[in-house]
Amino acid sequence: MPETTEFFGIAHQPRDPVAAAALDALHQLSQKAPIRGLSDKLIGIDPELRREIGPILEKYQKSEILQILVQILDKEPAIDTESGLRMLHQQVENAALDFKQRNAAVQILNAYGVRSNLKIGDYEYRETLQSGESYAIRAYDPNTNTDIVIKGDRSKLSQAVFNVLKTIDHPGITKFLGYQESGDQVLYYREYIEGQDLELLMQKVKRFTEKELVKWALQICDTLDLLHNHVPPVMVLDIKPANLIVSPQNQIVMVDFNIAQIYQPKKKYPVVGTEGYSPPEQYKGLPELRSDIYSLGATLHHLATRKDPRIEPPFSFNERPPRQLNPGLSQTFESVIMKALEFEIGKRFEDIQRMKAELLRCL
Repeated sequence: MPETTEFFGIAHQPRDPVAAAALDALHQLSQKAPIRGLSDKLIGIDPELRREIGPILEKYQKSEILQILVQILDKEPAIDTESGLRMLHQQVENAALDFKQRNAAVQILNAYGVRSNLKIGDYEYRETLQSGESYAIRAYDPNTNTDIVIKGDRSKLSQAVFNVLKTIDHPGITKFLGYQESGDQVLYYREYIEGQDLELLMQKVKRFTEKELVKWALQICDTLDLLHNHVPPVMVLDIKPANLIVSPQNQIVMVDFNIAQIYQPKKKYPVVGTEGYSPPEQYKGLPELRSDIYSLGATLHHLATRKDPRIEPPFSFNERPPRQLNPGLSQTFESVIMKALEFEIGKRFEDIQRMKAELLRCL
């Protein structure tokens, strides 16, 4: 497959999911009546690219922004790309689009090589961080002269959890700024954290030292100590490398609380979580504060051994002792990880403070 494809004179990277999604949606629209004329304009797209992008962005078929684009293209048989995009940009600015439609519009403009300064509410678009059912953008807030993240998700961040998080000022927790229900989704606004998440960092660093892992683990323990002892207490329920960002100051920051819950003893909760990192009681809808201890243990096991628990048999950590996979680890550190990962909740650390005390012995 060629590295780039010409589309209306604009070079595209076919493996860019945003560009591919925009092209795919346009291709699908071009096959539908009463839209005419667009197919001829798409002839130049590499057929191999068409097959590759498939139904990536089927949900955008009915997007108002795509209909606007189709109208522009159909009105301009010999469209000049730059003027057409200017027209599109103006149409978008004037259209009454909701957050998701406007975000889609910005992505499509970007897919055509246009760096858009479209506004989303009071914010200026910077970049798309995540696409799909859950989507997130980085935006600039002129009121505070800072960048923020706006995220939309069907896994609704609980209003009660948000009310707790917005009051917390702690280096290990992203600052939550706003919360808004939008149809079947929730939008929430949080500060933008410079840095990289631990899952991405694992791809770039061959091996973390035990000292690094222990220091990060102690920071996470401090954050969980704050959340677990808050009134009301908060269970995170989704601790994993992808949700932990390492800041330039080497501070671990939790950024995703989509499935976090206020802890109430013996309450039945929705069965949600990430396979491999979630403890057995979470699959029964009966998580508690020690469920976060298990997830932290699974995260440390993954970081120390590079064995991804999502692709291993469920609850099989005892078959993969950390020192067997990474002989450079101390027995003390291995013992902390394995105690956190006990299948029976009563055999884990009684609380996060006791886990922290054992981790301190590793320094």
